[in-house]
Amino acid sequence: MRPSIPKTRAWLEPRLRALWNRIPATAVEVALLWIGGLALGALAFQATLALPLPAALACWGAAAGLGLLLARRAEPVLWEGGGGGREAEPEAVQDQAPPPPPPRVPPLLDLVQVPGGTFRMGSPPTTEEQIAAYARDWVEAFGGELEKRLDDARHWLEREQPAHLVCLSPFLMARVPVTRGQWRAVMPEAPEEWYKAGNDVDLPATHLDWPQSLAFCNALSEREGLTPCYRVDQQGEWHWERTADGYRLPTEAEWEHACRSATETRWFWGEDPAGAETYAWCRGNSGRALNPVGSKAANAWGLHDLAGLVYEWCWDRYGAYPQETDPPPQDPVGPQEGGPRVGRGGSFLDPFEDLRPAFRADFRPVDRVDFLGFRCVRSRARQP
Repeated sequence: MRPSIPKTRAWLEPRLRALWNRIPATAVEVALLWIGGLALGALAFQATLALPLPAALACWGAAAGLGLLLARRAEPVLWEGGGGGREAEPEAVQDQAPPPPPPRVPPLLDLVQVPGGTFRMGSPPTTEEQIAAYARDWVEAFGGELEKRLDDARHWLEREQPAHLVCLSPFLMARVPVTRGQWRAVMPEAPEEWYKAGNDVDLPATHLDWPQSLAFCNALSEREGLTPCYRVDQQGEWHWERTADGYRLPTEAEWEHACRSATETRWFWGEDPAGAETYAWCRGNSGRALNPVGSKAANAWGLHDLAGLVYEWCWDRYGAYPQETDPPPQDPVGPQEGGPRVGRGGSFLDPFEDLRPAFRADFRPVDRVDFLGFRCVRSRARQP
């Protein structure tokens, strides 16, 4: 009984494919087979002279078929160095494929979009009544003679003047200061003062100097596949690469703009200092102890703890404000020279007067205290 056509085809196809894959697929093999084909053609030509017509046509057909087969095989081998009609090996395909991108690490920080624009930075000239009220608050909070505190208050309020217009590009700012839990997720070591506390993962990361805060920004950038913003030269000076897309400290102008959140009042919640109870941890409600980040209400842009809790490092060196210019400066970065760096926001140890967006403090870059932390920003225009 003759086998059915499907069974015959199933038996024949794998054998034909195996025969096809045996056909030479290198340049040397094709050249040798080509010479053989020419010899076969010559013999066929000679044989046709003595063969009957059907046999001669069969010889010529075999020679033509072999020639076409050689042409099909030779073209990719000789011109592209490939494997002709042979099926590509899986390993070769894998070698040519680009390596897969590394897995993307989920962002550690919750960032808020801060709009750009022009705002008035600093405070207008103060009255003697405001100076006296400020001095009395300091006497109540820190003690001392009122006469001496009057001089201190006048000096500190002058640091916020003159008020001047500043133009800023949009950026992204962390919703809360960097926490101790976030620090430990990125950095190999933590300040020993932290181990005196219990469950402190949500407390702000304090006892960190200015260079340590920059190092955290760089490490977090590398963790998330971003370009670090900072580099250190051979003299130990830190430099900001402003085209980098990684995390960084805010400038002083960015910090005040974010804190004000489009308001022009003395505090971002209004003219009444009583709002500190809702928005800030300060001397009047903190118990003179650190509290978890984000546990007070946010400002109008969704940012927590910009008033009170801890001072926050800024990139800028501390220096006197410039006079207002027209047009206003775009994205200022502070003085080019100087030692102290700016800290903003007041802390859990300060009276409500120090929680104003315009209030300025300065710290040595090596200072590590329990009322000083930091938060990160990124330049919004360079986000993926």
